[in-house]
Amino acid sequence: MHLPGQLVIYPVFDLRVFGRDIGSFLRALEEAVMLLLADYGIAAKRKSGRTGVWVKEKKIASIGIAVSRWITTHGLSLNVNCGLDLFSLIRPCGKDIMMTSVQEEVAEKTAISMDEIKKEAVEKFRLVFNSRGKI
Repeated sequence: MHLPGQLVIYPVFDLRVFGRDIGSFLRALEEAVMLLLADYGIAAKRKSGRTGVWVKEKKIASIGIAVSRWITTHGLSLNVNCGLDLFSLIRPCGKDIMMTSVQEEVAEKTAISMDEIKKEAVEKFRLVFNSRGKI
């Protein structure tokens, strides 16, 4: 489910560059999001056995990719300032998961700029994937 107020990123990568390692690609996506969230003072983490990015026990970013001939499609959604109450209508990721957003987690409750988040996301993706020599 995608909502207004989510940043949706569908990066297209040739996973042959990643040694055909889907797990490594997923961890790189998580890392880019965690670095982005750190800029907002949000301590995000991975959860063992679950893909995505978490703040405490709540999920802030969901990741779902498809791969055909080692080319990725789909990607991730980061809850920036979306209506979290809409998640009560579904079971996110098919599980009973509580969701959160950047807006909900920032210490200062000032409006989060989607344009700012987008620019910073591009920089974090460059940082993560360039450090791995992948773009």
